[in-house]
Amino acid sequence: MLKPTRLRNLARYRFRDRGYSAEVFTDADGIALKLYDARFGIDTAHYEYSVLKHLQGTRLACAELVDAVQLGARWGLRYRWIEALPLKDALYARMSEIDQMAQDFARLHADIHDVPGFAVLPTQVQCFNSILALQEHLESPRRRRLMAEVAAMPDADRLCHGDFNPRNTLMDAERGYVIDWQSAYRGDPLGDVAKTWVKLSFFVHRSPLTNEGEKALMARFCSTYLASYRKIGCFEPEMFLRWVELVAGVQSRSDEPLKRDWYTHLVTLAETDPDRLSHLVFGAAS
Repeated sequence: MLKPTRLRNLARYRFRDRGYSAEVFTDADGIALKLYDARFGIDTAHYEYSVLKHLQGTRLACAELVDAVQLGARWGLRYRWIEALPLKDALYARMSEIDQMAQDFARLHADIHDVPGFAVLPTQVQCFNSILALQEHLESPRRRRLMAEVAAMPDADRLCHGDFNPRNTLMDAERGYVIDWQSAYRGDPLGDVAKTWVKLSFFVHRSPLTNEGEKALMARFCSTYLASYRKIGCFEPEMFLRWVELVAGVQSRSDEPLKRDWYTHLVTLAETDPDRLSHLVFGAAS
């Protein structure tokens, strides 16, 4: 059972950032506090705590865990603050280095996949099918087909981050760090890479928050990342395209209409025009 340090208030902390599930604060001693929103309970904190605790014994660069905390109804983690720029910020600040950053991003992702799966992690099949089962917007035959295909995919046992993207990676002059492990699972690395590509593809093709220049920059980053990962290890293009379809089906749960439409579009392409999907994925990286 998780035994948290109880906090009275946030008086000693200053706000630094917020993500989808939590806010991040730091104190004067270089300790970071990740405080989950109230809708995320003890299970979320316990899970990420357990994953990070295991990763302390690996060569993977990630946050040095301090303890778990509770502030009223909110739960969180404390860890040593990493003084490094999130890759999402570096992309536009150092555009001339976009190819090198994409290569480093791919190498960091491959480093994750070098770590074997471990007991606390659920399997890829468990994660994906539990989400697909609740996708009421997907027609029943499509949902059942996707779930059956997930179950039939290769039974790998490698560490997968589950949400590897430029917001969850930090880069300094020496190395990259991976943060936010609450979506981790064990499974096939190709499925993890597919999830990264699927999520980034929205910002290349549909996001209203990126202008044409930014879309072009992100497209180059995506293609270089994928090409770099393909050179690092085993990569079967046909299997990767199957994972793209399955991940897109899982991600279509998004409560943002534009994202949901894009992810559903990718599933439709896989069903009706696989050659077009292949060109969309590999065209610039071939």
